Amino acid sequence: MIEALEKEFRALLELDVPDKNGRTQRQGIEQALNSLPQNDPHTKELQAQLERGTDIPAPLEHVWGWFWSLHEARTQSASGPNPLTYSDMKSWGELWQTWPRPLEIRVIKRLDSIYLSFVAEKQAKETPKTNPSKNKKSK
Repeated sequence: MIEALEKEFRALLELDVPDKNGRTQRQGIEQALNSLPQNDPHTKELQAQLERGTDIPAPLEHVWGWFWSLHEARTQSASGPNPLTYSDMKSWGELWQTWPRPLEIRVIKRLDSIYLSFVAEKQAKETPKTNPSKNKKSK
């Protein structure tokens, strides 16, 4: 069940994490859908792409909601988003009078790990690589 949640989460991240220009795949797909006539053969395919990441296993839907609630208050550093901490979860639980069980906390931490890895990989792909040999002066 957790594997199914991870799969859906990765699909959702692909759609909704912005690129370096602040644009998401979801926005691109929605723009394409708006420009196509309703009977265009590509419409169904594009609509199916928008539905990725929405099939969350029912027993974990509440944990999914908790993760996004915690994520909204996530701090950032110069290098990107910071991990959710146990202190963050404790404060959140006290604020909302919600007490996640150990398994639910592990699921939240796993989702957070996937999110952080996804963002780091995306940033690495979008960051231009410098070629050290081009930076050396000819003698």
